[in-house]
Amino acid sequence: MEDALTMADRLDLIGVDVVELAELNWPEDPDVHGLALMYLPTDDSPHLGARLVVRPGQTPETLQRIYTWAVGVFERIGEHGPEPDGWHERSDGNYQLWVRQVEVPSLD
Repeated sequence: MEDALTMADRLDLIGVDVVELAELNWPEDPDVHGLALMYLPTDDSPHLGARLVVRPGQTPETLQRIYTWAVGVFERIGEHGPEPDGWHERSDGNYQLWVRQVEVPSLD
């Protein structure tokens, strides 16, 4: 039996704030669907923070794929740090990762 929690619920449970943001300077690439952000603790804010910014206009199917991907990414950074998924360290010391859809060719 499948877990009754949706991926959006799981993101909420692990503390990821999900927002749709049109004002972001989105790359021209239409396959970029979002931006994952991880905020590290500081003296001003001693808690780890996480946000998933979603490009407006995504279909429900695309949102489900983004949320499924994001749950894994945010759980892994908590367990293994930023290296396994290629998080980019920003100039402010926090991390970001663009959400980009890529079609992988079949191995057949």
